[in-house]
Amino acid sequence: MNEQLLVSIAGQPDLTLPLKGGRLRIGSNPQCELPIDHPEVAALALMLEYRGGAFFVQNLNSYDIYVDNETLHAQSSSLWSVGQDLYLTQSVTLRLQGGPSPNVEGGAAQTGAKSTSVDKKGTSTTETKPASNRAFYQITTIVLCALIAFYALSTDSSRSGPTIASFDSLCAGFPENSKITREQRNLRNYLQDAWLIDIRAGNYSPDVAINAYTLVLEHPLIANAVAGNDNLPGQIKAFAASRILRYERMRGK
Repeated sequence: MNEQLLVSIAGQPDLTLPLKGGRLRIGSNPQCELPIDHPEVAALALMLEYRGGAFFVQNLNSYDIYVDNETLHAQSSSLWSVGQDLYLTQSVTLRLQGGPSPNVEGGAAQTGAKSTSVDKKGTSTTETKPASNRAFYQITTIVLCALIAFYALSTDSSRSGPTIASFDSLCAGFPENSKITREQRNLRNYLQDAWLIDIRAGNYSPDVAINAYTLVLEHPLIANAVAGNDNLPGQIKAFAASRILRYERMRGK
């Protein structure tokens, strides 16, 4: 088996993990067969299984993810083919790829694909095509998603009514890790999960985004807060309510 798992994390070098048969757990838990040390990755995010000569992946998250342009719903499974990208989180992308190319020049692996053509005189010519710069496209995609999310948030907050705090300012309002309580940490995780779903899948699955922000509103620290107050719970409540309103309007169109 020559297949490998390519792990691309924004701002970090790509990581290649060898694959083997059977069932392989993917997550941030170091006990996983394929561990990914990143705060956005759940402890147990995916289950990868090799059977019948093909790989199948199960989404163990509570939200949808994407394999190329296809939605992989929470707790569902799908065939994962070599060359397909799996968008696990905003910053983490996985690609199932074949083993290293056996073609080597001067002791270094080739960085481009070669194509050979024959002209009318029967002369054979070889053209080397440069490899695509995946890192460039990943960074471009992340920047575009951030700009779209910022525009959507600023558009909502520009309407009449109280000023809505930004996601970044809300996260910055939580106590530092050494002083944060268990309930506050739990609320922060709810808010971060909802925002990840929002910017990654909200436009495609408004119901999923609404459900994520509803969990934020139902949190004990938020349920009795007054939306729009200067305190953090009130600001979070106003933020979550504004995002729900946005997607309800989108769903109603």
